Amino acid sequence: MILPDKFLLLVSALLLALPAADTTAGEPRSGYEYIKQCTRDMQDDDFENPGMHTLEQGQQLFNMTPEGPGKSCAVCHGSEGDGLDVRRIARNRSKPVPKKST
Repeated sequence: MILPDKFLLLVSALLLALPAADTTAGEPRSGYEYIKQCTRDMQDDDFENPGMHTLEQGQQLFNMTPEGPGKSCAVCHGSEGDGLDVRRIARNRSKPVPKKST
């Protein structure tokens, strides 16, 4: 006789072993396909999308020369960031950033 706990475990294991129809067929699908149409419309419109404001702020900061000695990020990396090595940035992200002494 199978105990209820073991039966539940067996059924769960069988269900997990079954392949999901959507995940195995074709190419991976973007999360964009799963969101509501009103959210898609907002994301597609540069004026309504709240992320675009943050993107513009970042671009201004990237090109801004800091007060005092120093230079903007764009001086070394280009005004559009073409000289940025994103793989290097991702690799160095795990390392702690050294603190400046005052």
